[in-house]
Amino acid sequence: MNILKNNRPTSSNSKITIKEYKINERITESENNIFTEIIKMDIVYLIGDEFYNKSFLIKYPFTTFVYSSLSAVGTYNKEVYVYESILSEMNRILDHEISPHVYIVANREILILQDLSYFGFQTKNNRKQLTLQESKIALKTLAKFHAASYKLNLQNTNLFNKEFKGISNILNIVVEIIEIWLPIISAVLEKENFLPQQIQKLSSFSEKFVEKFTAIFEGFDTEFSVLNHGDFRTTNILLKYNDQGDPIEAKLIDYQLCHWTSPAYDIIYFFVSSLPFDIFEKHSEDLYDTYLKTLNKTLIKLNCQYQYQKTELKNSIDKMKLFYLPCFLLLGILIGDLNCFNFNLSCMKGNSKKNDISLTDMIDKIHNDELFRTSLHKWFQYFVTNEII
Repeated sequence: MNILKNNRPTSSNSKITIKEYKINERITESENNIFTEIIKMDIVYLIGDEFYNKSFLIKYPFTTFVYSSLSAVGTYNKEVYVYESILSEMNRILDHEISPHVYIVANREILILQDLSYFGFQTKNNRKQLTLQESKIALKTLAKFHAASYKLNLQNTNLFNKEFKGISNILNIVVEIIEIWLPIISAVLEKENFLPQQIQKLSSFSEKFVEKFTAIFEGFDTEFSVLNHGDFRTTNILLKYNDQGDPIEAKLIDYQLCHWTSPAYDIIYFFVSSLPFDIFEKHSEDLYDTYLKTLNKTLIKLNCQYQYQKTELKNSIDKMKLFYLPCFLLLGILIGDLNCFNFNLSCMKGNSKKNDISLTDMIDKIHNDELFRTSLHKWFQYFVTNEII
């Protein structure tokens, strides 16, 4: 009941009477969320003789193959830890809230969160992707998140334990992405009449991937590193707009994949997952500058002496360019319409059920998606030109 009082100007012993509550339908259908379900609860209640209303988001894991796979690497426990022990400290030292409040944690996996839509925040559908101005606002919030994590790690090196600083968990997820999506995207490329040698270039990328990827991450041990969001994309960014429709503020949600490494990880993932290719191609330098200006300004505010240079960031992105490929393989999820695809990971693992979409149908649906096909061609050409594959 304390969360209903929420600092109302009433005495702590005022009687609370719930008059009405409503649990809405799941609200994740347009967010392409494959890890969790989110439902909204609206409550009308009395404190003394005054009426109030409040809404919460209840977030809990899918009880499917996805659950067992992600639970095994501590994904859900990690998000709980981030909300309980890290974000509250970040918001405090920043004197600015970059995430919703968490009110209750149940069973270390179920979260009851503040509903920020009440304050005008909203997510965009993945397929719309972000405008240049939306991207800048999002990167400013990411920069604050990164800077705050750097400061907190200086204060307490035990705050980000081996669950965050080891590579094994994130490597397991990336390898699984490759195993599932490499044959699918290769089949789509074949339908698009790509040359066999081009498809082979993509297929050969998985060879010795674990060894290469591990070497990349270990190489960042002595470089500027921060807590990466890990899934920094359109639908995990809440945006608020002014009356003219311009984005003015962003907050971040979904912290299951946080890990400690170079900020290049979040930025590469963001560029591939959330930006139209034309914005990436024409404005990446401007976006680097936007991120770095806020990052360094925040580091100064937090009394950190380090200033991250643009040459360092671009060098890190170049070192981590191999990571573009798993992001590329995920384009079917990241900009695709999963409702249309009737996406279900279990069918990829040979555990298909009666209503699951077949692998052949999945390939056809992805191939017939015009937005995906356009992005596919542009990104593939970028990888070839920049010798990523």
